[in-house]
Amino acid sequence: MITALKRGRPQETVPAGTTWTITQSGQWEVPATGQYQVELHGGGGGGGGGFITSSFSSFGGGGGGGSGEIFTVRLTKGQKVNVGIGVGGSAGSGSPQFGWAGSDGSSGEKTLFGELQVNGGGGGYVQSSYAGGAASGSLATDGSGGGLNYSGPGGVGNKNNPSQTYGNGGLGGNGAYAGSAGNPGAAIITFLGA
Repeated sequence: MITALKRGRPQETVPAGTTWTITQSGQWEVPATGQYQVELHGGGGGGGGGFITSSFSSFGGGGGGGSGEIFTVRLTKGQKVNVGIGVGGSAGSGSPQFGWAGSDGSSGEKTLFGELQVNGGGGGYVQSSYAGGAASGSLATDGSGGGLNYSGPGGVGNKNNPSQTYGNGGLGGNGAYAGSAGNPGAAIITFLGA
């Protein structure tokens, strides 16, 4: 028995588990119809600046909050999805002189993937509370508060994978030193299958 061969271009397939990491805003074309995990990270919050009291004691600002959330969505091959990647929040300034406080860090920007979105992490604080910035999303953690001679660490964007740095909050500054800016966000897309 002879079986006729179908001529033409072979069908392209995408293996389940294939991942794309998007770090710049733009448009992403869906390569295959099916279920996708969409991990979004907004910009991490900026760390708060330091504070020097009139008694020359140095206090650290709070760290910025992290940003991260996971969604599951069905997408169609050829669909074009608009992606906006949030930048990290600005760092708070350090204390300009004794008896003065620096400034709070600012919040990070939100990240968008089509209609899905996650807000950026909150900025860290200085002076009266030295509190850390609030996290945004179930993957993220809050920034830690600062204290006497202690800068608050920033929150993480993915507590399940701390080595991943997208959406991490900035470190709080100490005394005359400024905090650090939050890390930019990302969209991490994983094909789960048809």
